[in-house]
Amino acid sequence: QSAKQFWQTWLFAFIWNAITWFAIIKGGHNILRAFEENPVFYFFVLFPFIGLWTIIIAIQQTLAWYKFGKTPVILNPSPGQVGGRCSRYITLPETAKEAKRAILSLSCIRSYIYRSNDGKSSQREQAIWQDQISIRPEKYGRKRTRLNFVFKPPANLPATEQESDDYHLWRLQVRIPLPGIDYDRNFELPMEKPDEQIVVTHRYTQTQTSSTIAHRETKAGSIPQINKTSAGT
Repeated sequence: QSAKQFWQTWLFAFIWNAITWFAIIKGGHNILRAFEENPVFYFFVLFPFIGLWTIIIAIQQTLAWYKFGKTPVILNPSPGQVGGRCSRYITLPETAKEAKRAILSLSCIRSYIYRSNDGKSSQREQAIWQDQISIRPEKYGRKRTRLNFVFKPPANLPATEQESDDYHLWRLQVRIPLPGIDYDRNFELPMEKPDEQIVVTHRYTQTQTSSTIAHRETKAGSIPQINKTSAGT
């Protein structure tokens, strides 16, 4: 999640409310007449309340962003391992110092385009695996708080895929009850299978073995000769 999320919510709230109130002001008596002729139009009474709800959500998201700021997830190993570990930490600012408990959920999600019989399409998500843990936040430094977490997703799950009409993604949800505004954010994590990792071994990091020096009888008082080689002496 980023700052653009609450800006998108504000944009949607502005457009929704602008269209709704323009229709109400412009329609005037015609709207009242439509209500009398067809009770189905009473459904549109909900539109101003939906607009108010979008404004409330936008305000909450804005306050939450300015309260917590950026809180990136640090993974080690990175990317996370399908069939191994998805672990490390999230560091929170001083505003989360009163946190007593954090709930973290890691989900493997299939995101796809659903096409109905009438030709309409919509984006849908289906969770194919999920694990949830509850952890106690730890103090980090003088003012900050850290969440250390470990997940062990099974090996039969797919890795993170490129976005398309049908793909898989991994999402981490973090929720922390706090006085005032709670911490509630989603993170999309890179996950891969161990056999997809590229292990690069530099030639200087390869183990070098020195050849064995054979025993040889020498005359008393003779000085052995020691020659330097690329593998040592």
